[in-house]
Amino acid sequence: MSDPKVLSPQLITDSDMVYLCFEAEDRDALRSFAPEGFQAGEPGTVFLNQYWVTDKDKHSNGSHPNGWGAYSLTYMGVELTGHDLHDGTPCRWWTHYYDSSSHMVEYASDRGIPTASGRTDLDISDDGVVATTYINEKPVIRSVCKFSDAVSPVISGQLLYLTRKDGQFEKGRYPYVGVTREDFEVRSLEFLDPESSFYGLRPKQPLNITFGFFSPNLTFCYPGGQQKFEETSF
Repeated sequence: MSDPKVLSPQLITDSDMVYLCFEAEDRDALRSFAPEGFQAGEPGTVFLNQYWVTDKDKHSNGSHPNGWGAYSLTYMGVELTGHDLHDGTPCRWWTHYYDSSSHMVEYASDRGIPTASGRTDLDISDDGVVATTYINEKPVIRSVCKFSDAVSPVISGQLLYLTRKDGQFEKGRYPYVGVTREDFEVRSLEFLDPESSFYGLRPKQPLNITFGFFSPNLTFCYPGGQQKFEETSF
């Protein structure tokens, strides 16, 4: 095969990640992002992940001819109601996905994820991080978070994401393990471009952060455990 594809699943290690869930300002707009047949949860929660992987050898396709290389990614979407995992982890629907690696864009697009090009910078200090998402070199999302130098016990679990490929819904379980920085606080979260397609997901002011962390070392499997939506229970 002259142009082999990167195959599922793929293991990513040692990523720096800001993961936030927050109440949306415009609930009607948020509800409109949910796919047909599904409903956004109340009061209307958006998830946002800004992370990077700084070395190609931190994931399992590092030596692959079409490997992802060092890359950065911002994705977001809405939490759906009625399809939680057994531990209460919500089912999440991707609405936007901005990746700096063209090979990863292809990989994700092949699996029904709404991918586009973009990059994410993380300015990490001893007591905080500023994560900025760029599209066409224009800053469009910026989060500012603070934390202490203490590190949590190991966290682990699975996330659940819904995708649609060729008109058919699929669900995927994404296992993770890592640590987070303690005393985490979101100082600000800004959607900077009112003309963007995701501005309807902007955070409510004052901020209502329902969940969040910064991890200096998160390992996860991508995409992992994909099945047709109707095949098994969650």
